[in-house]
Amino acid sequence: MQYKTRTFFNQPVTKTPFHSTLEAKSSSTVKSLLLHPSQKECCTVHIDIEVHQQQPAGFCCQVHIAACYLEIEGKILLLQLPEGKKEAGKWGVPAGKFEGGESPEEAAKRELFEETGIAVDPATQMQYLGALYIRKPEIDYIYHSFRVHLPAMPEVHISHEHQDYRWASAQEMEEMPLMMGAKEALEQYRKQS
Repeated sequence: MQYKTRTFFNQPVTKTPFHSTLEAKSSSTVKSLLLHPSQKECCTVHIDIEVHQQQPAGFCCQVHIAACYLEIEGKILLLQLPEGKKEAGKWGVPAGKFEGGESPEEAAKRELFEETGIAVDPATQMQYLGALYIRKPEIDYIYHSFRVHLPAMPEVHISHEHQDYRWASAQEMEEMPLMMGAKEALEQYRKQS
C-alpha cells in the first residue's frame, strides 16, 4: 500500500509569532494528513517545529546545518527534494550537515558546490547571517545561514540529492511546498538582508 503525505503550516494562537523581537522564538505546527490514493483522510498527525534565535532550555544539538541563500534580482535559489527522501517534493535552499571538523563557512561552501555546482570564495562572497536553533520531534539542530553574493545569475547543476531547482520570488515561495522550518528560516533571512 502506498500513502501520500501532505504537509502544511499554521500558526497556533498559543505560540509566540516568529517576528516577535521580544521573545525571538517561533513555533509552527505542521499538520500531516496521511492519505491512501483511493481513500479520504485516514489520520491526522500534529508535529511541533520550534525555531529559536537563541538556544532554548533543554536544547541538545545533534547536528549542525549550513544553509546558503543566493538571491539575485529578487529571486532565491531553491532546490526540490526527490522521491524517496523524507520530505519528497518539498523545496529548500542549498544546505547540508557539517562534515568532520568543518567550520560553518567550509560546510556552506562545500554544500553549495556539491548541490549546485556553484563555487564561491567564502572570504569575499559569503556573509554569515547567524544561527537558528531548530527543534523537531526527532532532532535538535543548529542552522547556520549564509547570504551568498554573486554578480550575476550562475549556471546551476543540481546533484543527485535533488530533482529540480528554481529561482523563486517571495510571492512564488508563498505558494510552493517548502521543507519544514523553511518558512521561518526565510523570514529570518529577510530580516537580516
